[in-house]
Amino acid sequence: MNSPVWQEDHLRSLLVFELKQRGLRRNATQVFAPVPHPAHAGGISLERAQVLDAVVWHSIAGQALAQSGGVPKGESSKPWWKVW
Repeated sequence: MNSPVWQEDHLRSLLVFELKQRGLRRNATQVFAPVPHPAHAGGISLERAQVLDAVVWHSIAGQALAQSGGVPKGESSKPWWKVW
């Protein structure tokens, strides 16, 4: 977890650094969101990145993955508020 390779692969630390350099700031309940979602864009694009509430982003991500076929077979597409 302390290696730069692990951090970049799992936390995207260089992307976060770049977004912070551009002036984007978030609080503890927010995430940096690449727009459009990578499932639709074919990869992460930071040109139009935004700060969104984590709940909103996870809902968008779930919908985008379901639309693109990125949800594994047998997985339900429950709404974000039904975590059980």
